[in-house]
Amino acid sequence: MTEHATPQQHDSDDRLQLLIEITRDLDMDLDKLLSQILNRLKTVMPGADIGVVYLYDNLQEALIPRSCLGYDQQAMRNLKLFAGESISGRVFQQGIARITQSREEVEQSGGSLNTENERHYRKAIGDRTITSNICAPLTIGEQTTIGTITLSSTHSPFVPKDLDLLTAIAGRISQTIYQSRLVEELRQSEARYRTLVEDLPVGISETSPTGLPLYFNPQALAINGYSPDEINQINVQDLYVHPQDREHLVKNLNAKGHYSYEHQLRRKDGRLIWVRGSTQAVKNATGEIVRYLGIQEDITQERQIGAIRRAVERLRREIWTMRSERDIAQVLVAMRQVMETQEIPFTDCGINVIDDSTAPPTVRFHSMSPEGQWLQTSGHKGASRVLRFWREGHTVYRPDLQTDDPHNEQEAIHPLLPKPVRSVADIPFTYGTLAFNSVTPNAFSPEHIAFMEELSSVLDECFRRLEDLKLIDAKEEQLRIAQKMEAVGHLAGGIAHDFNNLNTVIIGNLTYLLNDLNEDDPRHEDALDAYKAAKRCSTLVEQLLAFSARKVSTPQKIGINATVRELHKMLRRLIGEDVELENDLDPKAGTIYIDRSQLEQVLLNMALNARDAMPDGGKLLVRTRPLDLGDNIFRKLAELTAGHYALIEVTDTGTGMDENTRSRIFDPFFTTKEFGKGTGLGLATAYGIIKQAGGTIDVTSTPGEGTSFLIYLPTQQGQTPHAPIEDQQNKAHGEETILVVEDEPGVLKLAKRMLERNGFTTIEAASPLEAIALVNHYPYTIDLLLTDVVMPDMSGPELVKQLKPLHPEMQVVYMSAYASERFSGEIDQDALLRKPFSEGTITVKVRQTLDMAHS
Repeated sequence: MTEHATPQQHDSDDRLQLLIEITRDLDMDLDKLLSQILNRLKTVMPGADIGVVYLYDNLQEALIPRSCLGYDQQAMRNLKLFAGESISGRVFQQGIARITQSREEVEQSGGSLNTENERHYRKAIGDRTITSNICAPLTIGEQTTIGTITLSSTHSPFVPKDLDLLTAIAGRISQTIYQSRLVEELRQSEARYRTLVEDLPVGISETSPTGLPLYFNPQALAINGYSPDEINQINVQDLYVHPQDREHLVKNLNAKGHYSYEHQLRRKDGRLIWVRGSTQAVKNATGEIVRYLGIQEDITQERQIGAIRRAVERLRREIWTMRSERDIAQVLVAMRQVMETQEIPFTDCGINVIDDSTAPPTVRFHSMSPEGQWLQTSGHKGASRVLRFWREGHTVYRPDLQTDDPHNEQEAIHPLLPKPVRSVADIPFTYGTLAFNSVTPNAFSPEHIAFMEELSSVLDECFRRLEDLKLIDAKEEQLRIAQKMEAVGHLAGGIAHDFNNLNTVIIGNLTYLLNDLNEDDPRHEDALDAYKAAKRCSTLVEQLLAFSARKVSTPQKIGINATVRELHKMLRRLIGEDVELENDLDPKAGTIYIDRSQLEQVLLNMALNARDAMPDGGKLLVRTRPLDLGDNIFRKLAELTAGHYALIEVTDTGTGMDENTRSRIFDPFFTTKEFGKGTGLGLATAYGIIKQAGGTIDVTSTPGEGTSFLIYLPTQQGQTPHAPIEDQQNKAHGEETILVVEDEPGVLKLAKRMLERNGFTTIEAASPLEAIALVNHYPYTIDLLLTDVVMPDMSGPELVKQLKPLHPEMQVVYMSAYASERFSGEIDQDALLRKPFSEGTITVKVRQTLDMAHS
């Protein structure tokens, strides 16, 4: 019996057929796919006149309308449904299909929209009223919900079978969307891969095992110089300069599957290049090699730079063996060899050294013939031309003298060489020019010229080293002299101490004798001659001390600005080209009284220190200006008297100094330079020179911001002649108690006598130990201690440390024949009484010290 299909069965069959067509015929573009789905659903569900597909956006964490039917598209773009909002948000949240069959149910489900979504939805639906909804989740697998599909009707309710059909369709749609996404991701991945490969700055290529090109990215084509069409017409074996390189690559790929290399290739234009690369063998499922995948980069320039660097380093090694300009011969030999390794077609090379300290400047020609013959001449008639090239300061290349000889060189050059010169290049450097010539016209390319200029910078180092060697020799000589003077200084100090002790007694007693004798007494003239001789002895001792610290000075009146200007040229050479030298000289700076050579020594030393503090270059400024110091001199310059001074500022932009270094910068033998590069005597000597001239040096510095040395020198030297007889000096009086400690009996007796003659009470001790024992048993106040500096058992400063706790208010005056560096940090110069002293100087010093304590 034949069963006939009911109308309902026919309706279901039609819907299932359409379902199959939906998933079979749909375009794989996702947006177009979803639009087609909604349109076809409307054909199988005539009551569905509104529809929307929502897909979940992970970044926004909301359901976003992806395709709409019957809505205002612009308004729907602003809609963002969160889980639980409206029927679509609830279905997405619960993963269960839902149906609403009346306006009440529709309004109830729509009432969960937030205010913003409600506004956008009302605009999207317009003035229509929805009477029924069906919504099914779009689910991948069993748990992953990716969105929802919702159909709405404005005129008839949906029935449960509509929901069943939508649920079935939603499952197929989910798979289709998933597949569409996979396809899209694959497309994007392929696009990213192609963009990456084509934009890489290295060459990527695929070739067959037999050498047929399969793919070359733009960089690989550029490396080899071919177009995409041209590369397919060759076999990659033809690119290799050395066929064995290709054989070696294939052998390693067959054995190991990969190979890294550096070898030469020949570009389409015939130029040879070096490439660095790595190639991988790609196999199929059966293990057969089907293609080679390679990556490579052009390293021609890198290898050229490496060759230049090695050549330059070889020259530098030769330079470091030089001891004089005569050793340029070995530098020229090395230069010829490195030029040959670079395959530069030169015939002859030479170095022209310019000495601009003469008038006119002297040019010394150093050259090496192709046969290795050393040539050295001076006063050559081409000197004016060399000087012109040097002063112009840039490379002068004449590619062919036969067709263009602007400097008339053929007449000068041809007699010196067996063949006519065609190409000539002169490259200036600080100390002269580097010259190359060739018998070949247009011999030197821009790359050749660049290499020659690199060599010229090395020559700068060469001659700078020669200058440094001269400077080192001078420094070594200076150090030997300084060490000798140091030894003499110790000897002179001992002599000065002992002699001035005796001379103090002699001068003091002669003073009393002269005061007691009438001028008409025959013995007065004899005593006066003895007194003058003793004073001359004191002067000789002072000169001996000055000599022991440095060379004998010959002070004279000099213009400070003129001296700085004359020194400018020497400083310019000393500091090098990378340091800018500038003078700022005030016309009112005035004249000073100092040994000119010693002032130059001070400025040269400071320039050297500045250069060493600016290894990468910088600026050195020498400034002069007048300075008027009044009575209220600021604390740093308290050692200077009021008056007119010239200030010399030497400022650099170097590394600067920290506080600890700055506090020790003038200490003898203190240096911040590495071992063997500094003696630590330069600034100590400079300080002594300026102090001897009546001035002082101050320094300001900040790490990373540079250093300024400030030199103060008096511009007025006023000397008041002293009367030869000491009783004409002012004296001071007092009633205080003075403890005199002196190991020389004559000095002790004289000091006691001078003080007591002017009202002071004295107690005396012949040694530090005797003084300590005396003070321990002395019941009265001791107002002032007058002590020698250098004594047996302990020094004057050590004695003060022993006695001060017993008499804290006791003032101190030191007696010394010279200012010993040993105690320079312990003795205040204001508390120092120099030997030999007179009755006036000792009493005034004692009175001033006591009065300052009471003020």
